[in-house]
Amino acid sequence: MQPASFGAVSRPSAAITRPGTKEIKMREYSMSELLNLTRRELFQLQAKLLTELPSLDDEELAMAHENLRRIRRILAYPRYVP
Repeated sequence: MQPASFGAVSRPSAAITRPGTKEIKMREYSMSELLNLTRRELFQLQAKLLTELPSLDDEELAMAHENLRRIRRILAYPRYVP
């Protein structure tokens, strides 16, 4: 006869999921965050923001426009590469 092992028993846990899609909020990028990105990453972020513009509400739309303004400002900086 073997003693009962209480730690070895694993019980299945129920996964709790919520139906529907998760809504992704627009985030505001600071100038220092954008300055750390490469030009390629800036162009990709700009393209992504431009494709999302029609589906944004008023608050997120204002934030997206501010992000685009900052991205364009940084892209206008001359970058000297040795």
